[in-house]
Amino acid sequence: MRMIEIPAGVKRMKAMIKPEKGVTLIELVVAMGISGILLAAIYAMFVTQNRSKVNSDQVSEMQQNLRVASDMIERDIRNTGYGLANVLPTDLVPLVVTNSTTGPDSLTIRGNFDDITTYAPGVIGVASPGTIVVDDATGFQKYDYIVIADAQNPAHTEAAQIIAVPSGNNLTVDGVVNAHPANCLIHDIRQKSFSVNGNHELILALQDPANINGTISHLVAENVEDLQFGYGLDNDFNGYRDSWTENPSAVTNVASIEINLLVRTPKEDSHWVSGLRPTLRDHPGAFVGTNDGYRRRILRKEITVRNQALTRM
Repeated sequence: MRMIEIPAGVKRMKAMIKPEKGVTLIELVVAMGISGILLAAIYAMFVTQNRSKVNSDQVSEMQQNLRVASDMIERDIRNTGYGLANVLPTDLVPLVVTNSTTGPDSLTIRGNFDDITTYAPGVIGVASPGTIVVDDATGFQKYDYIVIADAQNPAHTEAAQIIAVPSGNNLTVDGVVNAHPANCLIHDIRQKSFSVNGNHELILALQDPANINGTISHLVAENVEDLQFGYGLDNDFNGYRDSWTENPSAVTNVASIEINLLVRTPKEDSHWVSGLRPTLRDHPGAFVGTNDGYRRRILRKEITVRNQALTRM
């Protein structure tokens, strides 16, 4: 048999190559265990950070809803009664209060919120119904109220309701009780109603110009759980609040209104342990132990009804 000699270079190369060792089962199990611990820690960190971000976003949305609702209600309440100076409460009141001890309150306010004013160049006679010729009927709408401000005889100042779509410079109203001299100022009076519906939405309702008994609803803010009003009374008409009530018997005594808004996050948080609806004014809160997981914020603000004193007779 012929022997084949292996070259020296090949021998050296084989000597340099070390045999590879495999991984034992124990080493594999240990490596997998360490990897699992690391992955679990990373996942727990991700879940925590994600929950924190979701909660932060919900709280931000909740606070934004609170600001939007508060700003709108405050602005309109401050203008309540504007244009209603010297109008008898039996004719047209600036406030219509609906108090509830089992749910949200509602409030209807009236005033010249958009500052729409004109004047009647000629004499306004007694009529039922009647047409008033004005300098400019722009902005006046069907079913708006108007106030005829009689500067010569303030006691004759009166309110009427527009019953037809204004045409040209004519305002057709349901009636004029008193005769008025030329150049009387005429205010456009509208009403706004704030309430919270069953879907926790703060709603602003405006008069429907197509239906005397209808309203057009506008969404102001979502996730509003409760709305309560308190009324500061100036019983001696000295310009200072004397007492509080939730259901005033005479709205002409109201000098200020306290709004109480309760908003909550859009979704519940199972890790939140203080999810109880609190008491607002005369509306009792939820019972202890009924944690629902919602985060909540309350806003309380007293607003002076700056035009209210002008409506007193």
